[in-house]
Amino acid sequence: MLIGKILLNSGEEALKLSEKEITKAYRLKALVLHPDKRPDDLDAHEKFQRVKTSYEVLKDEKAKKLFDELLRIQREKKSQVDSKRRKMIV
Repeated sequence: MLIGKILLNSGEEALKLSEKEITKAYRLKALVLHPDKRPDDLDAHEKFQRVKTSYEVLKDEKAKKLFDELLRIQREKKSQVDSKRRKMIV
C-alpha cells in the first residue's frame, strides 16, 4: 500500500506512530519533495500531492483503521500465496 510507504517508507511503521510523529515525518518529507524545492523534477507536484494525501489518511483515525485492515488482508494473502508456492516446490 502506498500511503505509509510514501510518507515513511513502511505502511506498518506509519501505523505505529503517534499523530505528533506522523506530523513530523510529513513535514520533513514535504520539505524535501515540495515542488518549489525541486523545480527540475517534472513529477514533483504529483509526489508532493501523494505525500499530502498519505498524511491526511494517517491523521484520520477512521481512515487509518481502514488502512490497517487493508495491510492485514494483504499480509494474509501474501502468506497464503507463499504457502501455496512452498507446497508446489515440495
